[in-house]
Amino acid sequence: MECAANIEEDLFDLFTIGLYTGMRLKDASLLRWEAVQEHFLEIIPFKTRRYGTIARVPITGELRKMLDRRRETRGFNQYVIPSIADLYWHDAGYTVSKHSQKVFVQALGKENTVMPKGERRKVNVSIYTFESFRTTFASLLGSHDTEYRTVMEMMGWSSWNMLKVYEKKYNLSLIHISEPTRP
Repeated sequence: MECAANIEEDLFDLFTIGLYTGMRLKDASLLRWEAVQEHFLEIIPFKTRRYGTIARVPITGELRKMLDRRRETRGFNQYVIPSIADLYWHDAGYTVSKHSQKVFVQALGKENTVMPKGERRKVNVSIYTFESFRTTFASLLGSHDTEYRTVMEMMGWSSWNMLKVYEKKYNLSLIHISEPTRP
């Protein structure tokens, strides 16, 4: 977060949204003021829009500070971070994604963040991306024994199976979130 702050305030604010909400890059980049409620962010994630699932994430103290600062200093715009939203719309998130990856490389070092070309990879692959905030967020919810329905609501998942996908794909310990019982 310190590296993002040193690079650019808007990028730091984007990272703040990712860190405290677990939103995907597109959702965080295109976050609108209408989604900011008194105590929650309520969004329909772009990736699962067809299901109409609403993600409802509490606004933490640090996120509230950032939102209040933006509201006071930036005037009104439909987007919380207009410059990031413009960049995202310009090239479908490519530039925003590349900027965020550069922050991870700068913060953690190239040797810890980039897997070199290999048998199955034609290009270097970044180990840490904006998605890292999402997996960390899911992992923290699991480590705090958060009720499965709350996890699903906060992550914008419509299926219990997504918990299992995240557990397997990212080797997370969400198992102590109890599976729903059938009547």
